[in-house]
Amino acid sequence: MTSVNITVADIGPSDTNQGWRWSVNRDGEEVEFGLAADQDAAYAAAKPLFDRLRAEMTDHTRRMPAAPK
Repeated sequence: MTSVNITVADIGPSDTNQGWRWSVNRDGEEVEFGLAADQDAAYAAAKPLFDRLRAEMTDHTRRMPAAPK
């Protein structure tokens, strides 16, 4: 089974105004991460990749033949 998750974490004050870390994980492995100024910006940065990976996962599932009974 494949899973895709977004994680957003407050990493504290930052001199660069990038105090939030986001990451997108597939099957428990980090695919990509970045930093953002606030929680909403972190989520917005992660969401396109999350949506793409979810679409790939769904598309793959649709193409798989039905299991024999």
